[in-house]
Amino acid sequence: MDGTLIDSTPGVLKAWERFARDYSLGDSLKIADETHGRRLYDTLKEYCKIKDQVKLEVRILSMMRHSRISRDVVVG
Repeated sequence: MDGTLIDSTPGVLKAWERFARDYSLGDSLKIADETHGRRLYDTLKEYCKIKDQVKLEVRILSMMRHSRISRDVVVG
């Protein structure tokens, strides 16, 4: 848990499993461990090599939709 009343870990792991498959990234558990505490925005830029701002935001929304994460994401 991250200090909140809801443990979001299962949703985060599910989302990384999907992204690891979609982007051929390898071990999704390793990625989740290495990126814990980082902003999703920075992590996707690094691991998924998404440079285009619009594509990056679309993928973030997709990831949130599949993992049921709130849409309140701060970019930048």
